[in-house]
Amino acid sequence: MGLILTLVAAILTGLDKETKIIPISITKTLPNLHGLVTAKWHYMSSFVYFLISNAIAFSYAAAYLVASMAVRTSKDKTGIVLVVLDMTIMGLLLSANGAEIAVGVLGQYGNSHVQWRRLWPFSTFTRNQGR
Repeated sequence: MGLILTLVAAILTGLDKETKIIPISITKTLPNLHGLVTAKWHYMSSFVYFLISNAIAFSYAAAYLVASMAVRTSKDKTGIVLVVLDMTIMGLLLSANGAEIAVGVLGQYGNSHVQWRRLWPFSTFTRNQGR
């Protein structure tokens, strides 16, 4: 299950993008200019980290399937090494999820405590990345 889910997460992140026309105001007296802006996953380092960590987790899960078959017949301490690697990959995935969700929430809602306004007009892109 983890093998499939990490692959799906990496693919969906890599394919996610949104293009939107946003109004740009220079002064209050001039009319707004309209610019075409595209949001892609590789524009934010947290999204890149999320994609790479899911790709690493997918590769590890595929290798783990092969290694777990060998460990069943083995009587050495290979199982302990695999448990330590499992915990490392889990920490990697959790930190990537936390980084992506934190940036997504800041971009979508801003932070009124420090006077950060909403950054992105891309509601669909931000909502998809936060899932």
